[in-house]
Amino acid sequence: MKLRAFTLTFTGLLLSSIAFSQAKIIRGYFPSPGIAIESEFVDDRFFIETDQGFAIFNSKGDQLANGISTNNSLGGKNLSLKNSVFLIKNKDLTNSLMNTDGKILGTGKYKSGLSFITDNTFVKFDDGMFGYINEKGEVINKFDKKRYKLITNKPDKAGGFSSSDMFIASTVFLSHADFPPYSAEGLTKVSDYENKLDGFMNKKLELVIPAKYTAVSRFSEGLAAVSNENNLWGFIDTHGKQIIDFTYSIRPRDFHSGLGLVINRNRKIGYINKSGELVIPADYERATDFYKGYALVKKDYYTPVQLIDSTGKELVKFPKQIVFIDDSVYKSNYSNKNIEVTYDGSETLRQLVDYGKGIFMHGNSYGLVDKEGNVVLDFKYTALKDYANGKMLASLREFVDNKIIKTNGLMDEKGNWLVIIKAPEF
Repeated sequence: MKLRAFTLTFTGLLLSSIAFSQAKIIRGYFPSPGIAIESEFVDDRFFIETDQGFAIFNSKGDQLANGISTNNSLGGKNLSLKNSVFLIKNKDLTNSLMNTDGKILGTGKYKSGLSFITDNTFVKFDDGMFGYINEKGEVINKFDKKRYKLITNKPDKAGGFSSSDMFIASTVFLSHADFPPYSAEGLTKVSDYENKLDGFMNKKLELVIPAKYTAVSRFSEGLAAVSNENNLWGFIDTHGKQIIDFTYSIRPRDFHSGLGLVINRNRKIGYINKSGELVIPADYERATDFYKGYALVKKDYYTPVQLIDSTGKELVKFPKQIVFIDDSVYKSNYSNKNIEVTYDGSETLRQLVDYGKGIFMHGNSYGLVDKEGNVVLDFKYTALKDYANGKMLASLREFVDNKIIKTNGLMDEKGNWLVIIKAPEF
């Protein structure tokens, strides 16, 4: 037994040596998950924090850009690589648009803005105006408080606006949280602040669907969830026609793969089709949106996570007591509103469908599991993130020789470190 134990220990040390031997060392600080800015591994790129600002590296450890500063005043994920462009802070405290090669795009400068989670985002321009830009830095539209307020209001019979309208237009507080990106249908939410109602405007700043709902979601697959004066939710189409009746007391999620996630009064989750029919019963305690025809579900605390298809058929059972990661929303630091940060749903589900393996959690530890339910990387990591094409960001805490050793960097799916991030020596 002693000899076997020694052999195992020696083998473990040998494997550990192999895991570190090929890694490239880069100097900086790893922005860990759970803080306002956390690193992402997207399109073979990731970023770290350095003494000169943020720096972008590829999976070989080559530096692509450095000295990037970001405006951190909005809260949430202000530096994001998910759409290959992001806002950086200039020395004059304005913001510009940069791509992941470190190239400045467009000529515009902005006081602030939201991260790109689609092909467009909301910004406050340097001249104090508001509006939207696309990924090339091209201006989609531009407006001030007065123009925005009057989108939802009509002039009186004399052709003008009342003094109260004009007062509200000049004093209304425009929060970034109120301006989600335009959907693929070319519509986004517009608010009537006087009556506290929401509708939809197009890119020409035209009121396409009147502001008559107490809350709205975004359009997805041609439908948007809206709530009425009784705080019940239903769905409308892009013309404002009611497609699914006001039935739901809890806000439904957007449609994906032709199915929408709904929650009943017992907090159980099911899925409806675009006719409002409950096609997958509300039997689940946790569930993701569908992605490319698949979803992850869990009936209750004691049952395993399962992969289902769009008919509700259970395809795979994963090991018990592990849970999937769903990173689609975060709460703004400046409001109680949930802001969607990705429209792709669960990180775990996307990885399983696109790459055949996905990151799960067990307690406070992370591991990698394949789509057949086999554990690929044990649940010993303090963080695993953004698995793609056999690579992912990782953090590991180990107790060695009575010391806690922390390792951060980019890892392959066999547990070998490709790039290790270490703090600067001086």
